[in-house]
Amino acid sequence: MKKTLILLSFILAFALTAQAQITLPVTDNFTSAGADLSWDDYDSSYEVVESFAPSAPGGDGYIMNVNDGSGWQKIHLTDDDGSLGNYKITAYIYMASSDGTNWGRIGIFGRAQSIGYLSDCYYIFADTDGDDYLRVGRYYDGNHASWENYIDPPGSITRDAWHKFELTLSGSRIAAEIDDVEKYSGMDATHWSAGYFGILNRLATTSAPVTRCDRITIEEDTSDVSDWSVY
Repeated sequence: MKKTLILLSFILAFALTAQAQITLPVTDNFTSAGADLSWDDYDSSYEVVESFAPSAPGGDGYIMNVNDGSGWQKIHLTDDDGSLGNYKITAYIYMASSDGTNWGRIGIFGRAQSIGYLSDCYYIFADTDGDDYLRVGRYYDGNHASWENYIDPPGSITRDAWHKFELTLSGSRIAAEIDDVEKYSGMDATHWSAGYFGILNRLATTSAPVTRCDRITIEEDTSDVSDWSVY
């Protein structure tokens, strides 16, 4: 009996600490009541639901503010264990304007190899300082010092406006869109097969614009690879 109780206690403790994978699709339309999903970051709470104007297309004036005060931040879903591989993440993100010193980097990421803020990942992001810096690519050295950008020269994006960001990962295929316009579609032969997804932000200074996002959706990718165009 004693051994049985010990075994049951162990199983219960494991069940309480084990991370269950989420079932796609999931959506978060932030409201005055807060977030619909449970968001987290690598160490503390740097994501806040707050009111913001102008509202995102189809939004109600409440958004999620993602930043850590200065430096990099990535947030992910608490229930995500990093085992999902083929999915599409879509988010409306507000592109603020800034100068060349107080710039911010905002966007979405997928297949991150850990929940750390400098984890390797695929991304689509833009800078806020008006230098036509819209990038699709991947970080691959575990320190955000080395990256591979798939579009060069970088694309452009308008500031002081909401934009729909979309990143699709399906096997070795990577695709990215802004406002339903394809910016990149290609293949990474050395791709990561799975990983975390979420929202990213980098602040060059404490005065840089944060990432304001709304209407986030993550869904399983079921696209036919024959429909993909490759650049």
